[in-house]
Amino acid sequence: MASSANLSSKVPSKAQVLSLYRSLLRTARQFSDYNIKEYTKLRTIDAFRHSQSLSDPSSIASAYSHGVAQLDVAKRQAVVYSLINHETDDITSILELEVVFGLNSSSSPKLHNGAMQDSSFGNRFSV
Repeated sequence: MASSANLSSKVPSKAQVLSLYRSLLRTARQFSDYNIKEYTKLRTIDAFRHSQSLSDPSSIASAYSHGVAQLDVAKRQAVVYSLINHETDDITSILELEVVFGLNSSSSPKLHNGAMQDSSFGNRFSV
């Protein structure tokens, strides 16, 4: 009997499950990238729908533990993605190339309509 009492104490309450669900969806909204945000949201919804039919207490506890672990991963990834600057402005990167590689000199490749052109060979390279 004592083992069944310990097992039932590990089964999360309905409030804990709903809190985990809301936390996962809230964490999904923290991603700035649309694809990652939508993937996280849809994966959460799908996982909870799949786990909705679980009736075995150990399966419920296992699914809940997995969800908590996934929440921790999602929170860490949201922080990492917020630290990475995803904005790559073409104008800025072209200007940086000009400064770093001295693209304004007469012997080096020149920018022509969004492509670099090597004046000696006439070859164009997309930027």
